[in-house]
Amino acid sequence: QHLLAQAGKPRVIVGYDTRFLSEKFAATASEMLASHGVETWNCSGPDPTPALAHEILHSRLDGGINITASHNPYQFNGYKYKTETGSAVPSEVIAELEPVVPGVDVPQTLREMRAWCQANPTRRKTLRGARRFITSWLLREQNRG
Repeated sequence: QHLLAQAGKPRVIVGYDTRFLSEKFAATASEMLASHGVETWNCSGPDPTPALAHEILHSRLDGGINITASHNPYQFNGYKYKTETGSAVPSEVIAELEPVVPGVDVPQTLREMRAWCQANPTRRKTLRGARRFITSWLLREQNRG
């Protein structure tokens, strides 16, 4: 909604890093954007956030999304939105976007994570870390509201 309000036919690049379920998260984000009329460009493989920012500027895109844990431990993967300048999002835009976050279907996400970990048994420890993170985030949100 934010992108559609900023540009008539927004064009956005979607990238991801090598962390837990990043590629799947990026594909889902891209599909969601496309379903709302946003033209999406998808990175062909994992990319660092600065490369995504460069592509936003080079191709004169309206923004970008990188699925990354950034400087955090790999269990804490997240959604990093970049503006048309390739920079971090201003605080007023964050305030506009934050109310949308509680609409995420956390139980469905956990079911998908569980299925992935069952298919990849050596990564089960990752699921426990992600589940702890999601639970602590939900508790913080509940206490804030």
